[in-house]
Amino acid sequence: MMQYQFGLDNDKEQKSHHGKLVRPILCLMCYEVFQKKIHDILPLAVSLELLHNFTLIHDDIQDGHAMRRGRPSLWVLWGKSHAINAGDGIHTLAHLVLFDLWQNGFDKNKVLRVIKTVLSAELNLSEGQCLDLDSTEKNYPPIEDYIHIAELKTASLIECSLYTAAILGSEDEDIVQPIKMFGRHIGIAFQIFDDFLDIAHDVKPKQTSEQVMVTALNNEITERKNGDSFCPKGNPSLKQSPSNCRGDVVKGKEQELYVHLAETHTRIGLQYLAQSKLKRILYKRFEELSLSLLKRNP
Repeated sequence: MMQYQFGLDNDKEQKSHHGKLVRPILCLMCYEVFQKKIHDILPLAVSLELLHNFTLIHDDIQDGHAMRRGRPSLWVLWGKSHAINAGDGIHTLAHLVLFDLWQNGFDKNKVLRVIKTVLSAELNLSEGQCLDLDSTEKNYPPIEDYIHIAELKTASLIECSLYTAAILGSEDEDIVQPIKMFGRHIGIAFQIFDDFLDIAHDVKPKQTSEQVMVTALNNEITERKNGDSFCPKGNPSLKQSPSNCRGDVVKGKEQELYVHLAETHTRIGLQYLAQSKLKRILYKRFEELSLSLLKRNP
């Protein structure tokens, strides 16, 4: 079952079912920025992908998604009980592999900090999933609540991927913390753009985040006239004015607003890096990384 989830089974059609591997790739790319050997951090990258797939297995059961990566979800083939058990096993493996970081020579205190960061991200994921499930049973939330769900449910692990790599790769907190905030905002942008791709390509909205987003956008377009800022709370110097953050896009198509929101959070994340001590050449690599996430195909 685990091999099937990761696309490692013997697929007669020889199709790729392993997913986009966004989180481990972000982790490895961030670590490489500090001129480090990515082999040393492989246990962390593996752990992040294991955690992501654990959440997918449970999400598919909770949301009733029968397809995952172009073929039947795990629970459809083996039943919900076996799928939950497989997810729990993957969750345990994700924790065990983190201890291999010690064998690769990392400082014990740094490894403990990484483990604590990963566990905190998991807690945020659970809270985000809870809010997401609740949002389908209650009145659809305003767009600020949708952003909050995206931050918890999706951005948490993307932020964690970059933040933990920076913890292990740098001794300078004036660089580590901005990378953390960069990860948070591109994680939010990633979820917004992911929902946009589903709807733009006529994929039926799930009974969760995409449907919440559609309704939230409709509410914004029809009810909000004064253009309050979409930008999240945080560093006041990074907040955009209402006109810059929304402009006249709200009067146009919903798809334009999707893209605008995603670009806004990407821009905020990059501003954190721009105001940090990160060298210009390294900033450019992070900029290219963030833009690549907004140009991907579904």
